[in-house]
Amino acid sequence: MGAELDEIKFVINDIPKPLNKTLRMNRYERSHYYHRWYNLVRLHVIKMRPAKPWERVKLQIYVYLPKRRFRDYDGLVGSAKPLADGLTRAGIIKDDNYVVTGQWDVQQFSEPDKAKTRVEVKIQRVE
Repeated sequence: MGAELDEIKFVINDIPKPLNKTLRMNRYERSHYYHRWYNLVRLHVIKMRPAKPWERVKLQIYVYLPKRRFRDYDGLVGSAKPLADGLTRAGIIKDDNYVVTGQWDVQQFSEPDKAKTRVEVKIQRVE
């Protein structure tokens, strides 16, 4: 195996639902939705997985929305939770708590072309 990576980047060509929508789902529907995102994350990072999960990271999540109507900040961060959980389940990060990830850098941008909506994720290992 080659040198250990210090950074992982990937793009998912989908966007997470707003937090308010996921909170209104029944528990079975929400569980299915979250597992879909866990699997999407795993598919994108499986070949980049470190030998052991990173203890400290900087997490950046950029969401490109199809409209100019932006989400409120807590809803934006909450909608990114399945991504962080997916990174934990895939063995990239030890946990998604504040000690491991610090404050997440979650931002949103307008993407006029609906076909190009996406989520860009960057995880940097911090020493």
